[in-house]
Amino acid sequence: MELSDEQNLILANANLLQAIHWEEEFYKQKAAIKKFVDGDRNTRFYHACIKQRRHSNTILKIKNHNGSWIEGADLIHRDAINHLQTLLSEPHEASLQNFDPSLLNDKFSEIHCLDLTFIPFEEEIWKALCSIDGDKVAGADGFTSAYHKKTLEVVKFDIVETVQAFFRGEEMPHYFAHSAITLIPKRNQKSSWDHFRPISLTTV
Repeated sequence: MELSDEQNLILANANLLQAIHWEEEFYKQKAAIKKFVDGDRNTRFYHACIKQRRHSNTILKIKNHNGSWIEGADLIHRDAINHLQTLLSEPHEASLQNFDPSLLNDKFSEIHCLDLTFIPFEEEIWKALCSIDGDKVAGADGFTSAYHKKTLEVVKFDIVETVQAFFRGEEMPHYFAHSAITLIPKRNQKSSWDHFRPISLTTV
């Protein structure tokens, strides 16, 4: 075997290993699995996790507010929007009836003394960024925190400037406040919208 052929073989093998690594990382993140057996290629396992989660999260039919069953993605989609618009537009009054003030006694002074308007330095922003799990689901822009960590030298100025601008009270782009509403089942039986708890997911 000539030297050039051997070099090409080594390069091809390296590219293959890198592609396998990217595939495993992709399915690991998509399946939202944090821990797995090192050295094992668990692509089939991740596919099974994704399939199970997709089946569990899919609403095939549901009862509307009239108690009638509705099926089909379009009808369920429209009914979900109507339900959430009604739910989120209803006036709600906060109540401290069951609040125990003693829960704050130990930490209240520390919290009270925090300067929450203090503009963070670059080091503090970097520590906050490092605390975000890189395997979490990507945001609306398609990037996880792992991307910003690995490309920090390129995006550092923009990240620091954006965070500090927020603490200076400057107006932020509207897409910073965009959020996705997802439904968390309250119980195993999911036959009506009342069996779900809506939560708002925002990009970190």
